[in-house]
Amino acid sequence: MPGSSGDGIAGIVLQQHLKHLNHPNHRAVNNKLGFGERGFIDMAGIPRCEWCRHAVHAPGKWSAHGAEMLPAIHESIRRGDSAGSKKIIASVAATLRHAAGMLAA
Repeated sequence: MPGSSGDGIAGIVLQQHLKHLNHPNHRAVNNKLGFGERGFIDMAGIPRCEWCRHAVHAPGKWSAHGAEMLPAIHESIRRGDSAGSKKIIASVAATLRHAAGMLAA
């Protein structure tokens, strides 16, 4: 029947999608990707912005709504706090190692 889901490219895409959904590792991969993001959360938050808890990105303090990468590190450097920067870099590194472990498991 023309236009059915088994015809042409649409049928091939549907078959591949169903094949993917039935793959034995489908749920495990989706869970790892979905829950893996939580590994980047630092419950202490960013100094002077404790509600920002993601170690990799946060709304930029100086860039309106643009994202800032490694925000805790940037903020400590902006403050000129070299001792604090070393501590924060160690904390962010530990969070990244934790996230890598979650994603690698």
